[in-house]
Amino acid sequence: MHYVTDKPVEATLPPHCTLLLIVDPISTSCRIAQEASKRGHRIGAIWTTTTDTEERDPARYGCASLRYKFELIEGRDWTATNGKEIAVVESVVNEAARRFKLTVAGCITGSGFSRSN
Repeated sequence: MHYVTDKPVEATLPPHCTLLLIVDPISTSCRIAQEASKRGHRIGAIWTTTTDTEERDPARYGCASLRYKFELIEGRDWTATNGKEIAVVESVVNEAARRFKLTVAGCITGSGFSRSN
């Protein structure tokens, strides 16, 4: 189903209580993260092995003021094998939300994760 509206979607939770997760927030998804951050949402970055250290710098994409609530790096903070990446990321996300007492408002796949799956 495809739904289009010209009215903005109203969140039921105040922005400071919500967590938006972005997997591999590089390029356009980094700018999306910055915009969501400006609106008061907390941002969590989940990095896969498809991104290198230089790509993880928000300033590279014109987002120098962007600060992540947390960053989780594949191989350091989480690992998955046999195609179970989604389940592992979901588990990590739920634990992070519980730890920071935030409600997950959404999860966006950035460049790298969508390339690898």
